[in-house]
Amino acid sequence: MTGSYRKISSFGRSTIRKFSNSVSEMKKFAARDFEDVLQCAGPCFEGLFPRSVDSQIQDLLFIMACWHAFAKLRLHTDSSLDVFRGLTAAFTWQIRHFANKVCPKFDTVETPSERAAIIRADATRAKKDAQTSTRGMKRMAKRFNINTPKFHSIVHYPDNIAKYGTTDSYSTQMVCYCIGLRLLDRPGPTDPLSAYARIRSYQTHTHSSDQTGRADLTCPYV
Repeated sequence: MTGSYRKISSFGRSTIRKFSNSVSEMKKFAARDFEDVLQCAGPCFEGLFPRSVDSQIQDLLFIMACWHAFAKLRLHTDSSLDVFRGLTAAFTWQIRHFANKVCPKFDTVETPSERAAIIRADATRAKKDAQTSTRGMKRMAKRFNINTPKFHSIVHYPDNIAKYGTTDSYSTQMVCYCIGLRLLDRPGPTDPLSAYARIRSYQTHTHSSDQTGRADLTCPYV
């Protein structure tokens, strides 16, 4: 699979970048790398699996790419949101089918990097507790898990876009103010008084912006 991705040439100045890292290990991936992997997944995965499941995996990859494109649209209408809701329903059905019917047909294990990281963690823990690590060199089984907050939030994307706007118009930056207040309870090596002053300044700034409806809301900790 990694060889197939490396054969893909770049497209545009930044649309599709050249794949240089091992795609299967997904090591040191930025968000744009995951996006590129998804957009090129169809031809790279074709023929890798038995015919009994290959078409199902291809359908899932296609629906995932379509869903991702709709989620990143910078302009939505009522009709596009209706299509997005239908696509979300199809996506959730496909991903459940993949997890319940397709995945059990394969014995999947940890990647080499995952195994090495766990072995190092076990060795450190065993050294600290004066115990012998029983991990060994065996690669443990890994199962595809859809019981996570990320998968749970998929169904809320269309309604959230209708309520709050497209996904390019907001981010997680606004929650950094609360994080900054929590940091005051356990200050690091930096000057706590200076940190407190910056947070209070940000608090005053955001409060005044709520009253006037304008101002730059960039948090000093981002």
